Amino acid sequence: MGGTRSTTAGLAVSWRVSLGLFLLVLQCVSFVALVLVQKPLVSRYPVPWVVAWSYILCTMWSSLAALLDGSMLHVRRALSSPSGFAIIAYSATLGCVVYFMLIAYASRHLSSTLVSVTVSLEPLAVSAIGVLFFEQTFQRLELAGYAIAFTGSAMLAFATREPAQQATDGGRGAYELTGLVEEAADAGPKG
Repeated sequence: MGGTRSTTAGLAVSWRVSLGLFLLVLQCVSFVALVLVQKPLVSRYPVPWVVAWSYILCTMWSSLAALLDGSMLHVRRALSSPSGFAIIAYSATLGCVVYFMLIAYASRHLSSTLVSVTVSLEPLAVSAIGVLFFEQTFQRLELAGYAIAFTGSAMLAFATREPAQQATDGGRGAYELTGLVEEAADAGPKG
C-alpha cells in the first residue's frame, strides 16, 4: 500500500484524500441539484415526502461511500453504545432531517437563488457563533478565507437581485434550470 499516494504540485495525496475530495465535489453538485429540483417538487408534493425520498437516495450514496473507505465499521462501533446511538440519533434528527425540512419549506416560498445564498452563509454564521460564545479563535488565514466566502456570498446575492431579471422570471432568480424542472414536473403523471 506504499504506492497509494500521488504527488500533485509537490503535495502527497492519498487515495482517501482523493476520495474525500471527490465526495465533497459530489456533495456540492448534489446540493445544487437538490435546490434546483426541490422547488417544483415541494410545490407539487408534500414536503415530508420530498425530504424522505431525498434521504433514501442519500443513504444509498453514503452507504456506498462508507463501504469504499472502510468507515462502515466505525458506524457499527458507534451504534453499539447507548450514548453513541443517542448522539447519532440527535445529530441525524436536528442536523439533517430538521435542517433539510426547513430548506424544503423555504424552497416552497422563496426563490432557489435566495435559498442557496442563505445556505451558503450558514457555515459562516456557525463560525461567528463559535467565536462569540465558545471562545474559538481564528488564525489570519482562516479569517481571510471567511472574508472571501462572505464576499462571494454577498456578490452572489447582489448579482441575482437584478430588478429586470426578477420582473421577467417571477422572482425565481437567475437559475433558468428551475423553470425547466417545473415544466417537467407539470408534465409528469397526475395523481
